[in-house]
Amino acid sequence: MKKSEGFCTRIKEYIKIPTDVRTVPVEYYTWNWFSFAHNTFKFSQLPSKVMLLDRSEQKLQGGSDKYISKIIEDTLEKSESALLSLLYRKQKEIFSSQESMQKINERLSENKAEITDREISVSIDISARSNWDSNLTLYIDDVPFRYIGKGEQGAIKTKLALQTKMEKSQIVMIEEPETNLSYTNLNKLVYSLVKACSEKQLIITTHSTFMMNKIGIDKVIFMSGYAIATMSGISDSTKQYFQKLPGYDTLRMIIANRSVLVEGRSDELIVQKAYHQLHKRLPLDDGIDIITVGGLAFKRFMEIAEKLNKQISVITDNDGDYEATKARYKAFDKSTNICLCIDDDIAYPTLEPQIVKVNNLAVLNTLFQKSFTTKEEMSEYMLKNKADCALQIFENIVMPKYILDAIR
Repeated sequence: MKKSEGFCTRIKEYIKIPTDVRTVPVEYYTWNWFSFAHNTFKFSQLPSKVMLLDRSEQKLQGGSDKYISKIIEDTLEKSESALLSLLYRKQKEIFSSQESMQKINERLSENKAEITDREISVSIDISARSNWDSNLTLYIDDVPFRYIGKGEQGAIKTKLALQTKMEKSQIVMIEEPETNLSYTNLNKLVYSLVKACSEKQLIITTHSTFMMNKIGIDKVIFMSGYAIATMSGISDSTKQYFQKLPGYDTLRMIIANRSVLVEGRSDELIVQKAYHQLHKRLPLDDGIDIITVGGLAFKRFMEIAEKLNKQISVITDNDGDYEATKARYKAFDKSTNICLCIDDDIAYPTLEPQIVKVNNLAVLNTLFQKSFTTKEEMSEYMLKNKADCALQIFENIVMPKYILDAIR
């Protein structure tokens, strides 16, 4: 039987029952790369060179980080590398010639009879296979590199790699550069990346809102399962807005199954309580994120949600002018994925008066341990103590309709 016939027989046997096939039988296949001219293709022929930086890989061996050693070796001139190797061998020779080491070796020789009939001694390996790059380590402020912390290690590896490999690479790929970095160190790393890769194709995978906003929210590619979406059509004003204010949690909205955007911290607490009353669980338990963005940023988030077709609800005050508030978001009227929730009663312009409006005064007095005689007094108290009041709302008080509309 020819080899190809035997191969075909084995394949047919493997796929005899298609429903039982769970993996591709790669053992029976081989692959080759060909150019469009059908010539054998090698990766060395690629016009673009790719540099991949994955800081999560720790290659420690004998106290030395192989990645760092390679970078340092690339950084040094050949003459400097040769000098370093020579100095290292000299130090090993000095170690062996110490009087104390000679005494130790004499003691070993006295007891060698049962081991070998040859000379026996202890020293440092000075063979060519044992070089400085496998035994020396980098020090940062007199602390060995392996002990300075994963975040600092990653940042140094990334910056060293950018310095030594950038000239040969047209594409730079970095895996989650924000890992283990503080906000200030991440800011410095972002500055280094933007500066070093200004004329390169830079591809970054990240879960950091700061990283996404700062480098370019208009260029982000969002991937979730089989869905891929981009924000390439985002307006320049929105792009610049988030670049100037990178603290905004845009990525939280993108990752969540659905988001509810509110104006302040007290609104966030009230909405979470309303959701728990209605569904007997917290929003995050259902993959729903309640995000405080501030009224001025609503339109920016709504623009992103529209581009990515993300389901969001926006809860905002009418501020005493319902028509004007609604007109502010007129551009999103036809967006089926955006739910704008505003109460139309301008006599109750913000959340706190809205809560007073739909609840019994006696219930609120009991809740806040007060004795107000009018709802106006209660509204004034709640407006002056927004966060405290929001934290105290644990009873099943009635929630305003426009909030219920957002979470149903």
